[in-house]
Amino acid sequence: GVVQDVAKRPREIVVFVRTSEAARIGDKIAGRYGNKGIIVHIVGDAEMPRDAKGRVLDMMLNPNGVVSRMNMGQIMETTASRISEKTGKPFVTRGFGEDSAKRIAAELKANGLKDHETISDPVDGADIPGVLVGRQYIYKLEHQATKKVGARGMGAEYPYGYEGQAPRGAQGGQ
Repeated sequence: GVVQDVAKRPREIVVFVRTSEAARIGDKIAGRYGNKGIIVHIVGDAEMPRDAKGRVLDMMLNPNGVVSRMNMGQIMETTASRISEKTGKPFVTRGFGEDSAKRIAAELKANGLKDHETISDPVDGADIPGVLVGRQYIYKLEHQATKKVGARGMGAEYPYGYEGQAPRGAQGGQ
C-alpha cells in the first residue's frame, strides 16, 4: 500500500495506508445515486454477455434489485454515457433549472442512438433485447468480505456469513 497520512495523537501514531485490492464476492459497491449492492458472483469474460459491438460487459445489476432501487439519476447517467462515448466529449448537465431527461432524449436522437440495446449471451447464444447498457461510476467500498469477522467467534479464517442463520425455537432466538 501507499501511506496517505500520519496522525500523531497523545498516546499513539496512526498511519493511514491506501491499498489496491481486487474485488471479491461479498464486497460492497455503490454508485453516485444511492444505489448500492454486494458482489455475489464473478464470472470470466468468456461467460459475460456482450453488447451490439461485441464488447464484454464489465458489470451486470440484478434486475430484481434495479426496479426497487433505480432512480432517474442512474438512468440518465447511464444513458448520457452513451452520448459521451459516441461524441468523445463529456456530457455536462446542470443539477437544477434544466430538463435533463428531455435534453438527453434529444441528444440520443440527434446522434442516432437508443437508450437500450440487444445484448448476446455467449454461453447459449441467445439475444436479450431491451437492455439499458452504458457506463456508471461504481465505487468499491471499505466493507470487504475478507476483512469481516463472524460474531460467533470462529475467527477470521471463516468467510463472513459462514455461520448461517441463528437458531430458533428451543435453541434460543425469538
